[in-house]
Amino acid sequence: MDQAKASSNSLKEILPQIKSQVQTFINSKLNQLHSEDQTILQLNQSLKETQLQVQKLETQNQVLSQEVSNKTLAETLENYCQLFEKYLGLQFEIRSNELHVCFSYITSQEPTHKVVLTQTNNKYEIQECTPPIPQSQHLLNQLNSTNDFPSFIKQLRKGFLSNT
Repeated sequence: MDQAKASSNSLKEILPQIKSQVQTFINSKLNQLHSEDQTILQLNQSLKETQLQVQKLETQNQVLSQEVSNKTLAETLENYCQLFEKYLGLQFEIRSNELHVCFSYITSQEPTHKVVLTQTNNKYEIQECTPPIPQSQHLLNQLNSTNDFPSFIKQLRKGFLSNT
């Protein structure tokens, strides 16, 4: 029995030490988990910020792509306008809300024939036609019903030629 009592006393002395070591170990692991939690929170925040930056860059890229596309389209249209003017004697000019279409190379007596168009609610209107041609209203009606601008220009030129 003395031996059992001695063992019991020995355990009573060791038990607080073991309990202290276990508590220290648990505290250490809790601190480590807390530290890892903080790291994960920081990484999450960093990820969110990076995602926002990526979204901003994607938006900027789309805007720049559209600007490049618009610039390319504008340059292409400008090149076509120059070709039309050089080879067909056809010049387009926008002033205020009016599209001025000037035809040359029709006759030497009247070097320039001109039509001024406006557009309201997707309908064209002739503001000026110099010299006047009888079929201008008919051509305008066709343009407004078909929206075939190249055909309108061809027919307008034919109308100017037939009046010479």
